[in-house]
Amino acid sequence: MNIFYQIIFLIFELCFNLFLIEKENNYEKNLKLYYLSDYMAEERNEFARIIHDDIIQDIYATRNYLSLKNPDINYSKEILSNLEEKSRNIMKFYQNYLFENLDLKENIVSIFENLKILYPDKSFKIEIIISDEIKNIKNKDLKKIVNTVTKELINNIYKHSNGNYLIYKISIEDDINIYTESNGNDKKDLDKIKNSKRVVLLIELLLENKGDIKYKLDKDILTTEVRIGINNENNFYR
Repeated sequence: MNIFYQIIFLIFELCFNLFLIEKENNYEKNLKLYYLSDYMAEERNEFARIIHDDIIQDIYATRNYLSLKNPDINYSKEILSNLEEKSRNIMKFYQNYLFENLDLKENIVSIFENLKILYPDKSFKIEIIISDEIKNIKNKDLKKIVNTVTKELINNIYKHSNGNYLIYKISIEDDINIYTESNGNDKKDLDKIKNSKRVVLLIELLLENKGDIKYKLDKDILTTEVRIGINNENNFYR
């Protein structure tokens, strides 16, 4: 009977542990969903700010110039022409799809072009090294992951770095490897990035069970290494 009671107790303990593990997993999932929704809300706020600062202000200026006793039509046309180009680049940056007529290499280059316009006050000497094999990636899901990770990494550098150069490398060996390097950073920047509930969480969610991300700060130089697995049997890209 004593052995029987011990077996019953062990079964009960096992069931209780499984119950706790399930609850813990559900908690982690709910926490990630919460931060992901927070990320989306922040994206909308950022988009609203850009619309206000970069579009509405130009519309107000144009209206004021056209309301003058002697309207400055030529300057108003110039503002509207710049506004059209600016609006197109904002649209490209915030779109949720890739340019279907472009390969992944061209899409990556377009990210840098759009960010230059979105951050006119930042001036980086940019070096982009893209392996030719990247153009051969046809899987749409994988292309979106690479594109999104690249967009978030580079956008983060434009936001936080006060340096003057930016290096971006992407290559394929057994996995897809992305490397970024920028100067003008300090420990506060690194802590801000690591503690971010937006960009870092999004990248970690995208890479969950499929890769990893590592940050390193050496003096004022911040490097980031991202690995995206393409041969893992659990990877949905296959």
